[in-house]
Amino acid sequence: MPTSILDHGIGWILWLQQAHPALDVPMSAITLLGEATTFALLILLLYWSLDRRLAVRLVLLLVITLAVNGWAKLILSEPRPFEYDPRVLALDSATGGGLPSGHTQNAVVIWGYLALWVRRRWSTALAVFCLLAVPLSRLYLGMHFPTDLLGGYLLGAAILWAFRRAEPAAVRGLDGAGLPWRIALTVLAPALLLLSLGGLESVAPLAALVVLGAGLGYHLLWPPAREDIRGTALQRALRFLVGLGACGALVPLLLVLPAPAALPGWALLGLWAAVGVPWLFVRLGLARARPLPRLRSAR
Repeated sequence: MPTSILDHGIGWILWLQQAHPALDVPMSAITLLGEATTFALLILLLYWSLDRRLAVRLVLLLVITLAVNGWAKLILSEPRPFEYDPRVLALDSATGGGLPSGHTQNAVVIWGYLALWVRRRWSTALAVFCLLAVPLSRLYLGMHFPTDLLGGYLLGAAILWAFRRAEPAAVRGLDGAGLPWRIALTVLAPALLLLSLGGLESVAPLAALVVLGAGLGYHLLWPPAREDIRGTALQRALRFLVGLGACGALVPLLLVLPAPAALPGWALLGLWAAVGVPWLFVRLGLARARPLPRLRSAR
C-alpha cells in the first residue's frame, strides 16, 4: 500500500482518537459486534431457541469468512496503524495483518445474511448499524486504516453474494446426496478450513474440533435428541441460558487439561452443544420431545 494513502488514513484515526478516553468503552462494546465469539453466541441462540436452519447456514458462512480473511491477511501482510505510526493508540489487541479488516468483513457477511434471511425492518436496521458502527470502531481503536475497512467491505460483499447465489443449488445437491457426502461437505470441509488457520490463530484447531464434534453429532445422533424449539419467550430465553451454562461449565476443565488429553474434549464439547444440550432441554421441560422429519444438513 502506498505510504501516502496510509499517511492520509493516520490523519483520520488521530482525529477520531481525540475523543479518547471518553469513547473507549462504547467503541470497545461496538467492536464486539464483529467478533467471532459474538457470532458463535448468536449461532447458539438460533440453534437452541429460534431458527435451526439459519444457525446451520451461519456456521458455514462464519467458517468461510474467517478462513478467507485469515489467508488474505497473510498474503497481503499490511501493517496496522499502531505499528505504522507510534502516535496511534492501540486501544484493542489484534494479531496478523490489517488488510482486510476481519471485523468489517464479518459484519457484512453475518449481519448482512441475517437481514436477508429475516427480511424485517429491525433486522435491516441492525445490519445497517453494524455495517457502519463496527468499521468506525476499528478506526477509533487504532486497529485498521480506512483502506483496511474498504477491503473488508469488498471481500465480505463478494463472499455474501457468492454464498447467496450458490445456496439454492447447494441445498438441492445436499438434499439429494448420501450421508457421507453431506458429512464431507458440511462437517469435514469446514473443520479443515479452520484447521488451515492453525498457524495464524492459536484457537483455530480447537474451533475445528468443536465444529467436527457438533457436525458429526448433528448428522449421526440427531434424531433421538430432536426437540421442538418452539415455545414461549421465557422458554427460549431459559434454553439459551441453560445451554450456555451446560457448555460453559466444561470449558475451564478443557483449558486446564494437558493438550493431548483436552483435544478430544473439544470435539465432545461440540457434540454436547449440538445434541446433548437439546436432549437436556427436553429432560428439564424447556422443550417438547416431538419427533419431526429428519432435516438434512443444509436445512
